[in-house]
Amino acid sequence: MLRFATTFGDARRDFRLVKGDTPADPCEFIPVKIFGEACINPVLWFGESIAPTSTANGTYTYVATQPLPDKGWRGFFLELFYEGPANSAYRLTTQVAIIPNTYPFPPCDQIPAGCKGVLV
Repeated sequence: MLRFATTFGDARRDFRLVKGDTPADPCEFIPVKIFGEACINPVLWFGESIAPTSTANGTYTYVATQPLPDKGWRGFFLELFYEGPANSAYRLTTQVAIIPNTYPFPPCDQIPAGCKGVLV
């Protein structure tokens, strides 16, 4: 199963469904009272079945790609399901790939004052 989601905007690589409502990152959508002041962040993960690209010698190979989003970032990963003993199941995932491989801020070595973070 190929899982994928796209960030809502292009200000943050933020794939959370609920995020903090802070002065550095104020709520743009629906405020909620969960874990203090928070906000709904409308990032939804979708899934689609994919087929192996090859099945040689009992080995299955899967290749996953996604198109670049018009704005923001897209995250995607593979979720694999295997039958286990005694009617159990194994569910494994790959790492998440995020495209484009960029950040919404310059690298620290390009900021004269250095990196200074704020709580988001």
